[in-house]
Amino acid sequence: MAKIKGSPPEDFAVFYERFHSDSAFQMSRIRFPLQGLIDDGYEEIAWTPENWELMRTRIYQVDTTKFKTKVKKKKKYFEQKLWIEGTSFSSKRRFELLGNRWFLVYAYEGSL
Repeated sequence: MAKIKGSPPEDFAVFYERFHSDSAFQMSRIRFPLQGLIDDGYEEIAWTPENWELMRTRIYQVDTTKFKTKVKKKKKYFEQKLWIEGTSFSSKRRFELLGNRWFLVYAYEGSL
């Protein structure tokens, strides 16, 4: 994606807040077909707009007494991981700056 002339890159913190609070905005910032999948232990299911569960909880608001979290932030990349220790549940989301706007480009959710 090309940058819009004269427009600075979108601020990730502003994007991330809106992504989690505005469902229409969230859907507009997901690139379907989305890389990654849902793995429920029986089958691997591709993400579609129809089966996408809206993300409402920011990684920084996760209950860390239940979940372990890890965040990797770079200039054009943000990755969040979430898992429950001692179980097979894990979740990973990756956002990338494409042109001058942030998008969710990868999602994995597994509970084998």
